[in-house]
Amino acid sequence: MQFALKEEGYDSENRAVTYALLDSSTREAVSNDGGMTFTMGAAHADVDGDGDIDAQDKAVLLALASAYSKIVNP
Repeated sequence: MQFALKEEGYDSENRAVTYALLDSSTREAVSNDGGMTFTMGAAHADVDGDGDIDAQDKAVLLALASAYSKIVNP
């Protein structure tokens, strides 16, 4: 799956909200039981925005992989 952080900004000249994708990366989550559980290497980015890279970031990525696997026609 590809993961990117999104930054929201504001263009005052056009009076419009802007979005930019930052730090795009690709991560591989592997399931050997049909999508019930996934394994993944250590997280390399602060996904949850709490300022550190830890097990919570990995948990967020695994939850994302699980949710994506449940989409019938991605």
